[in-house]
Amino acid sequence: MGTEKRPLKFIHCNIWNGGRLLENLVPFLISESPDILAIQEAYDGHDALLERRFCSMDVLGAALGLRHRAFAATHNDVFPNFTVPNGNAVLSRYPIMREEVLFFDLPFKERRMDDERDFTKMPCNLQHVVLDVKGTHLHVFNTHGIWDTHGQDNPRRLAMVETINTNIRDKRPAVLCGDFNVNEGTTSIGNLDRHLVNVFAPDRRVTSFNVGRKAKGTGYATAVVDFIFVSDGVTVTGHRQPAVDVSDHLPLICEFKI
Repeated sequence: MGTEKRPLKFIHCNIWNGGRLLENLVPFLISESPDILAIQEAYDGHDALLERRFCSMDVLGAALGLRHRAFAATHNDVFPNFTVPNGNAVLSRYPIMREEVLFFDLPFKERRMDDERDFTKMPCNLQHVVLDVKGTHLHVFNTHGIWDTHGQDNPRRLAMVETINTNIRDKRPAVLCGDFNVNEGTTSIGNLDRHLVNVFAPDRRVTSFNVGRKAKGTGYATAVVDFIFVSDGVTVTGHRQPAVDVSDHLPLICEFKI
């Protein structure tokens, strides 16, 4: 089995409705040059007449030279004149050997953008891709967690975490990332910590949101909901959460060896 001698650069980000700030996001990602990019709220449209953010998979893949791509649609967004799939995605310099998608409790659906406002009714899934990194199979898990009007535990979120634990437990080496929509310090995140290492745990982050893009007084300034976890077999050599204006969330960057 081969090994990759240099650290891999892994970036996670909720890119905000396909990339509302693509004009900032794309140059940032080009400058960082990730080996693996895991995102949420990606769009997988392919019509050149659409706004660029609705083709975020193609735009980001081409800009970064990441030709290996896996998309895990959670739902279709239905606009007056077009429909486009929305979901989680992994883009990689390394070949994708296998991919699978597991929904937590609600199935794939269509969301009419002119009348759907209750995000608690939106389906969420766990994306799993297996990358061939110079002969080593790296398991990458990517999710956008169950939404609610608060960032605390609820029965659906606790069940979500048990589903994640069940599916990742025997996969090594592995990286799990996502916008979990649940705060650090909850039982939900603590239950993930039982099986994995929370890369950013020592940092005592105040928030993982780009609060300048959020309404003031809504709690985002003190909410940490974006995480990267690693299994045994993954050695982290560096990590950071840069304060850049590329989304309504802050990106997470992690470098590691396997």
